[in-house]
This record gives sequence, structure tokens and C-alpha cells, in this order.
Amino acid sequence: MSEHKIAILFMMKQMKIAISNRYLIEILADAEIIEYYLGLDFLHYFENFGLVRIGEIGGTTHYKITPKGVEICELFENQLPNEIKNRIEQSCNKILSGDYDLRKVYTQTSAIREGVYYFKCGVFEQNEPLFEIRVKTENAEQIQRMEGYFRLHSGEIYKEIFKSLGEEGPF
Repeated sequence: MSEHKIAILFMMKQMKIAISNRYLIEILADAEIIEYYLGLDFLHYFENFGLVRIGEIGGTTHYKITPKGVEICELFENQLPNEIKNRIEQSCNKILSGDYDLRKVYTQTSAIREGVYYFKCGVFEQNEPLFEIRVKTENAEQIQRMEGYFRLHSGEIYKEIFKSLGEEGPF
């Protein structure tokens, strides 16, 4: 298997979630793996062999590696130079942590009445909500802890939400 194909599968494996065209472009450009259109050709090639699923979420094309794709990736990923693996991992982590401008992490706290607080947090991608969590509590310190934790770990929370919805993800 060519190094470019292995790199694409490795990138998909690192994301662990369905990834939109926009993020695909960002990762490919940031990691300097492969030209975007060739990457898309590989993804469609992988779909034909059941290594990647392609579907739509909110009218946007998304790509997700299948368990078979993970298995194939693990067979060949040792052929990828560590430098390429590191660039891919760094690019994927930027996306998952919300460091790209395309993904915005937000938190909002408001007092409903004395001693009762409302906490809202979520992630927007390209000005569209990916998910939102709302919590009502009487513990102001808990709200502060949740806000700090969410800001630091929103990428992990996002992955866990999709993981808890099932291995197949949103499509």
C-alpha cells in the first residue's frame, strides 16, 4: 500500500469521529500529507473496499474510518515515517481541541434565580452547532469546574459523545 494511502487511513484513525470536508482540507494542508483532491480520490477508493464510510451530516459530506479500515491501517502504519505520523497527530489534535477557527468552543453561565445557575456549553463548527449541553445546578463552584473542564477537554467530550452513540457514529 502506498505511503499516501496509509497516511490518509492513519489520519482517519487519529480523528476517531466523522470528519467534514472542511476539516479534511485543514488537516491535509496543515500536515502537508497529500494534495486535497488526490486525498478525496483515496477516500472514495477506500469506500469501495469498506475501509471508510462517506455520508452526510447537516448537508455536509463527512468521512469516517470503519473497523476494517482501522485494522488495515494498523497492519501498515509502521511503514509511515514518524515525522509524518507526528504531523498528522498534531493536525488532528488541533481540530479535536478546537484550536482551528472553524470550530468554536463556548460556555455560558447565568443565574436563574438566587442560588440556582444555568450552565450551557457546546461546540460550533462553521457557525453550525455540533452539540450543546445544558445543566441546571445550585452549586456555583461546580459550574466553574465544569466550565474549565469543558474548555480544556471539549475535543475528548465530543469524541465520547459520538462513541456513546455507537461505533457507527452519526451516519
